[in-house]
Amino acid sequence: QMAAEVGKPKRQAVFALATEELNRRVFERVSGPMNELLDKPLAKAEFYSGMEQILQTVLAEMVTGEEGAPTEKDVRAAFTEAEAAVVRERILSLGKRPDGRTPTEIRPIWCEVNLSPRAHGSGLFTRGETQVLTLATLGTLGEAQELDNLTPIETKRYMHHYNFPPFSTGEVKPLRGQSRREVGHGALAE
Repeated sequence: QMAAEVGKPKRQAVFALATEELNRRVFERVSGPMNELLDKPLAKAEFYSGMEQILQTVLAEMVTGEEGAPTEKDVRAAFTEAEAAVVRERILSLGKRPDGRTPTEIRPIWCEVNLSPRAHGSGLFTRGETQVLTLATLGTLGEAQELDNLTPIETKRYMHHYNFPPFSTGEVKPLRGQSRREVGHGALAE
C-alpha cells in the first residue's frame, strides 16, 4: 500500500550486448593487431604501451554512449578475455610466449653476493627485468619471535621480511605497512 502511494515507477533496464557476443566482436577486432604486436620483439613497457593503444582504439569504436551500446567496463573485460585467448593460441600453435621464449625456456639468472658491508650476508639476484636485493642479519636466541598459538613450537628463529615498494614498478602509492601479498611472500620464503 505504501509503495503504491509514494513509490517510484519501475524502470526497464536496457542491457548491453550479451557477454559472449561482445567477447566475439572484441576478439575479431583486436586479434589481428595483437598478433602483429606479439610478432615484434618488444620490451615489456613497449608491449604494454602497444596493448593500451589497441584498447583505446577499441574503446573509441565501441563505447558510443548510445542505448544498448556496451559500456567501457564491459569492453575492457572483453579485451582482457581476447588478450588471454590470443596469447594462449600463440603458445599452443606457435610455441611462443609473449616475450618470444618457448614454453620450456627460462630466462638466465645472474647473482652477486656481499653487496652490503654492514649485513651478515647480502645478494642481488636478477632474472629478466626482475631484481631482488636480499639482506641477512643474524640475531641471538633471545631475539627469536615468541609465538602464541596452539602448536608446540614456542619460538620462531627465522623471519623473512619481504618488501615490494610501489616505486619498484613505477607506481605512485603511499608507503604504508606491508600488504597481504608481501606478508604472504615472506611466509612462503620462511
